[in-house]
Parts: sequence; C-alpha cells; structure tokens
Amino acid sequence: MGDAIDGVVTEIQQPEAEYVAVDGLTVDSVRIAGKAHSLDGLTMLAGNKGKIQYTVTPEDATNKALSYLSSDATVAEVYADGTVLAKKSGEATITVTSEENRAFTQTFRVTVKEIAVEGIQIAIKKDSVYVGNSLGLDIVYTPSDTTEREVTWSSSDTSVLTVNASGQVKGVAVGTATITATSKANGSLTHAVTINVEEKPITPPVPVTGIELFHGGVGYVGGNEKVSCTVSPADATNKKLVWSSSNPDVATVDQSGNVTYLSAGKVTVTAKSSAYEIEGSVEITVKEVLSKTIALTMQDMKQTEDGYSMKIQCSASVTATLEENATVLYVTFESSNPEVAKIHPDGTIEGVGIGKTTITVSTSYDGETTLERFELTVAYPTFSEQFDNFALWVRKSFGHFGAFIILGIFAALTYHTFFPKSTKGKFIAFLVCLAAGFAVAGLTEIFQLPIFTEGRGCSFDDVILDFRGYCCSSVLIFGWSLLVSLLKDFRKHNGRLP
Repeated sequence: MGDAIDGVVTEIQQPEAEYVAVDGLTVDSVRIAGKAHSLDGLTMLAGNKGKIQYTVTPEDATNKALSYLSSDATVAEVYADGTVLAKKSGEATITVTSEENRAFTQTFRVTVKEIAVEGIQIAIKKDSVYVGNSLGLDIVYTPSDTTEREVTWSSSDTSVLTVNASGQVKGVAVGTATITATSKANGSLTHAVTINVEEKPITPPVPVTGIELFHGGVGYVGGNEKVSCTVSPADATNKKLVWSSSNPDVATVDQSGNVTYLSAGKVTVTAKSSAYEIEGSVEITVKEVLSKTIALTMQDMKQTEDGYSMKIQCSASVTATLEENATVLYVTFESSNPEVAKIHPDGTIEGVGIGKTTITVSTSYDGETTLERFELTVAYPTFSEQFDNFALWVRKSFGHFGAFIILGIFAALTYHTFFPKSTKGKFIAFLVCLAAGFAVAGLTEIFQLPIFTEGRGCSFDDVILDFRGYCCSSVLIFGWSLLVSLLKDFRKHNGRLP
C-alpha cells in the first residue's frame, strides 16, 4: 500500500515536461576552414567543405532538428549534418527547413569556383623504355593546389609507344615517340616529352652450379620434415628441382622436399636440377621411436606404502602401456628375486616364496632404455583371506561340485533306464551321459558371463570342477551297472566272455 502511495506522490511531484514549439529559424553563416563566411555572395572553391551555422528559437525549443536540400548536388552537395561540399564550378541554392515546423525555412546561394590551372609539366624519371615494358608518367601542376587537374594524353606514334588515360606508357616497337599532356580546363596548356623505345637486351641464362641439402641426418618412423636446400648461384635462371628417395620403403619425399619416414633404415634423399646435370644429396638414418615413458597397470595386487603386494601361490599381472607414437613395442619384464616371484614374458606374476622383489619393466632400442620399477612383496594370506578362500572352496566344492554329483546320479539313472539293457547299450548310454554332463557344465558357466549375470564371471576351471562332480556319481553308477552286466554275461557263457 505504501509503495502505491509513493508512486502517486511521485507522479504529482513530477508533472510531464511541457512541449516548447519552434518559433524562428535564422541561418547565420557557413564556417569554412575555421572561419565564418557571410551568406551574401558566398563563394567556395571546388573541393572545399563548410558547416552551416544557424539559430533556432526559442533556445529551449523541444525539436531543433533541421533538413537540408541543394538545388544542384553536382555543384554543391549538402549532408544531413549541415555540411556543404563544393564539387565543381557553378551555382546552387541551399534550403534549410525546420523539421518541427516547415513554415520556418531559409535559403542562400553558393557559388563554386575552380582554382584555375596556370601550367602543367610532365614529370619523367627516364626517357627510355624497353619493348613490352611500361613506364608511369606524372603531372606537376601550377599552382600546386589547382582544382583543374584533369589532362588528356596522346602519343605521336602509337605503333612505337602507347599511353592510356592514366599516363601509363608502354613500348610497342623500337623507335622514338612523343607523349603530350593537355589540360582539359585550358587546352592551351600542354607539355610533351620524347621517349625512346629500345629492344630488351637478351640476358644469357645463369646455369645452376651447385645444390646443397641440409639435414640433421636422423629421422624417426612416423615423422616428417622438410629438407633445406640451397641452389648456387643465387641468381640462377632455372632453380626447379626434381626430388627422389633411394629407398621409398624407408622414406618418401615429395617435390617440395618434404620427407616422410616409414620404417627404420638408411635412405638417401636427392635433389637434381631439372635443367642441368647438377644434384645434391643427403643420407638420413631413420630410427624407430622409443617410448619415453611406460605406464603400468596392476591386476590382482594391492597397493602398499612401498609398492604392491600379493599372496604366495597366487598369480597377478602387470600391463605396460607405451606412448602412442612409439614404434618400438617390445617390452621385457624382470624380477630381481625369482625365488620370491616369477614374471613371465606376458607380464603374469607367480608368487612362489615369501619376501620382496623388484619388478622391472623396460623397453630398449639402439642403446637407449626406458624403464619403470616397483617393489613387490609376496606374503602369506591373512586369517580373514584364508577364511574367505576356505569359504570359496566350500561353496565351490559343496555348491558346484555337490550339485553336479546329484545331477550325475539322476542323469545316470535316466540314461540307464531308457537305453538298452545290454552291455553295449549301457556303454553307449554312459558315453552319452558324460557328453550331456559336460555340455550342461559349460552352459551353466556361460550363463555367468557379465552379459547374462551382472557382477559374475566364468572360467574353464569351474567347468572342470562341475564336470568332476558329475563324473563322480555317473561313473560310479554306470561302472557298477557295467560290472554287474559283465558278470552276468560271464556266467551265461560258462565262464567265458561273450
């Protein structure tokens, strides 16, 4: 409510500003080069500018904007800010009008005059030109500030020498011709110069006498660089070169001297003159790129304050990642104490004894080596880890192994029932039973892949463990059944096997 009252009071205290109309317009003068010139008999020189000076009354009139108009803009042009530009000789009327009230208007006349030219002279630096070459001519005017600066050009013999409207002459044939300049404003003002046209001298070609290539001598596979080249002498007429590589399998070179390194080896890059039997060459040794760093990734190891640790009789691994531009990809693994931990060429580590060892991962080339080391401690499992391992053993032994023992019992009884009761039939049923058990063990492990069961994994060792449980029961049942069948056959045939 208070804000609303304040707004009302503000509107009362600040009434709308009163509009003040224009009641008069007076054009006082035109200011040219800082000096005010009266409107009576106002004369301006072509090219000059002047600013219209005016007075609008009253002084506090709301809208003082004016518009300007020239009766002949080709003589005197007037702009929106009141600037008058004198363009060429003649007369023009300038009209100034109030935008607020067009009844207030005033005109004045301006006469534009040229600064008459009194003399012209052709300025020439040399009086000869070769056939096919051009030469520029300039005019010196008297007085120097004349506004009548246009001239016409002519040649006394265009078969020898031509000239265009800008005073540019060109030699056509051997001979002599006269070039004349005439003032357009005053035809009596002329000036002429004589110019000789000479045959262009034939310059004998400057042969290439030497080509020298510059390179550090070493490049690296996958890189590229430009071979610097100097052709002697510097003013040789034809400096075009043909570039080649002695072994494109090692390095290639384009016709600008850019070399691309492809494989390790030696290569000679040659630049030969296209016009002369001159060439230069440089031998480059291309080397493989040795990684400056090795990034290690550990698996199945725990990081400790002084390195990493793993458990005895367990395995772990280390993976080495080289720099992206490296071309030497061979990495070696070494254990300082193989009795504590053995490391294989693929980075697999086996904990074989209690203690500490230093694992070194290195890559080498051409006498240079980059390596990374870390300390590895091999220790006994803690009680909790032993308990976890025991629990895992129980789960696998009594879970997987036990479940497949039961499965083997049902499978053996089923196949025993449905196959023929003969010894041969039981033997076939036994083989089919084993194949089915191995297939089931494999399928159950496949279904533990992460794509089927999140957070799980499969291993062939688990497949074998399951199959062992299956075999324990099925082999026992079929073995007993086969033994009984063989004994029956033995008795049936009077102590002889069928």
